[in-house]
Amino acid sequence: MRSANIRALRAGLSRWLEAVKAGETIEIRDRDEPIARIVPIEGYLARRGLEISPRVRALSRAGVIRLGVMKGVREILWQGPLQRPTAGVLDALVADRGRNP
Repeated sequence: MRSANIRALRAGLSRWLEAVKAGETIEIRDRDEPIARIVPIEGYLARRGLEISPRVRALSRAGVIRLGVMKGVREILWQGPLQRPTAGVLDALVADRGRNP
């Protein structure tokens, strides 16, 4: 769980809310004393197709792991397998490695 003082929260509210949208919990502090938490609404991630398993969510709440922002992941997954480099590129690489042992 990440924490932010009120001043930092005001200065970068959009960034903090993006972290909450990604499933992270933010603890709000006033002069380093915890006063509140911002947590994602249950079902929000599921509606976006980004549901996180309960085990991973528990680890995040305990502060063991930190969830990242998953921008663009869905698009990357739907692109399909990467294309292999052309033979010309591989031949040039092999030739270059052969010259520089």
